[in-house]
Amino acid sequence: MDPVRAGPRVVDRLRPYLLVAVAVAVLQVYFGVLPYLGILGDWVAYFVVPLSLLGLLWLWIRAERGNPSNFGWVIYDRPWRTLGLVALATGAYLAVVLEAGAFVGLTPLALPTPLTSALLILAAPLLALSQVGIFQGYFLRRLADRGGFLRAVGTASLAFAISSTNFPLLFRLSVPQAGQYIFLDSGTAFALSVVLGVFVYKSRWSLFGPAALESVLLLIPALFPLALATTDWEFSFLVEVFAYSAILVLVVTLVREPSYLAHRYLGEEFGPQRYRFLRRTRDRSSARRMVLAALVVVGLSCAGAVALQAWSGTHTPLLAIATGSMTPTLVRGDLVVIQHVSSAQIAVGDIIAYSGSCLPAPTVHRVISITSGPSGPVYTTKGDANPSPDPCPVPYSEVDGRVVAVIPAAGYLLLEPAFTVGAVAVAILIPPVLRRNEPRPRGMPQW
Repeated sequence: MDPVRAGPRVVDRLRPYLLVAVAVAVLQVYFGVLPYLGILGDWVAYFVVPLSLLGLLWLWIRAERGNPSNFGWVIYDRPWRTLGLVALATGAYLAVVLEAGAFVGLTPLALPTPLTSALLILAAPLLALSQVGIFQGYFLRRLADRGGFLRAVGTASLAFAISSTNFPLLFRLSVPQAGQYIFLDSGTAFALSVVLGVFVYKSRWSLFGPAALESVLLLIPALFPLALATTDWEFSFLVEVFAYSAILVLVVTLVREPSYLAHRYLGEEFGPQRYRFLRRTRDRSSARRMVLAALVVVGLSCAGAVALQAWSGTHTPLLAIATGSMTPTLVRGDLVVIQHVSSAQIAVGDIIAYSGSCLPAPTVHRVISITSGPSGPVYTTKGDANPSPDPCPVPYSEVDGRVVAVIPAAGYLLLEPAFTVGAVAVAILIPPVLRRNEPRPRGMPQW
């Protein structure tokens, strides 16, 4: 390959990533200086940052000698119809939040002043346009044009989530707090970006509807000052993901993309009947392979569970940490692996799981002393974060096993069944919507 020709091609491929890197750097600088800004400086930055990002995007497109309309700066459909869909999507979002509030309650937030509300209404569209314009209008479009729409949406959403993460704050948090922040902020930003990316694509790459939707979502805390009255961050994260999933279903259902877009980005084939027949045949074959793969996974999981029980010597080889009594060694959400051992293999300093009568079973605490009893060793246990030992000594007959391994955060799958079911449901819902490109059969007519 001619190096002279290869050079510009590599530069062209890297150019979208460079724009995203510059945008992320601008936002991180803003997050870094935010604690040192007063109220006036904060509001000035709230307008300056999105305007800077919009200016950067405009200069970037002009430097490429591109047309802004190719990256979403155009309205194809009737604006009022699009705004009606945005209103319906907002209603679905609030309906999910209110439904969750029926279980855990809602708590009022501090009402903003009239001046603050006016500034928010002015600033929200600028912030939405700058984010959607860079990450969905430009970055997603450039990646999707190279093939692989699902991969493009995932990459653009990851970049959007990174840009929304306050890294100066994240690095000051403890490990459990950082995990919660990543889920509640970065994770929900990723889900929102998936919705916006699909909305941009379904709108024939127009930014109007997605930017209006994000603007309204940014204004909801001010226009609808209520929040879920719960400290269970897993539940809050699940509600947010379900709300975005409801919006995604509405967008996919009510907005029909032109056939040429479906053909180009989603790999949908149209034309002579024989190609449709070949497509249906491949789809049936793929469905059979998916069912077979699911059966294999279920079978291997069952076999693995039986093998794990046989190896551990206990009926409960996996336990999820539900409290913070063992902080910082074990934190809520950790998954511990338990192995049944003989009494001679338990020493002071080991962490054991036991089912006693004084504390909720099973309890995972550290052994701090060992004494001899009528029926064998008796262990005194204590949580690392507790000021005093556990109220009852633990005879060896109540010991389920010793902790031999820890898997961080995996315990949430057991602690929060609703979270697990919801995550699986969302994972099943999204892939059919964002299908991979498939090669067109030889002889397929061009459109």
